[in-house]
Amino acid sequence: MIKFNAKTLSRLGIIAGLYVILSVLVLPLASGSIQIRFGEAMTLLPLFFPEASISLFIGCAIVNLISGCALFEIVIGSLITL
Repeated sequence: MIKFNAKTLSRLGIIAGLYVILSVLVLPLASGSIQIRFGEAMTLLPLFFPEASISLFIGCAIVNLISGCALFEIVIGSLITL
């Protein structure tokens, strides 16, 4: 069970923000039918911080919203990252 204290919530926000920044910096590569997202390298973080999976899901959803993806991609793509 994950305890949501200030330290954990801060870590969640930082990880989600880093995912968004790493993906938005290369936005032309991070949208379309073939996507290259450097933020996906962060999917290894849940091995060290179990709560990181939540922040990766949120970060992926934000990038999908920014890039103008279809609703299907926003929901399914974010769940796949989760």
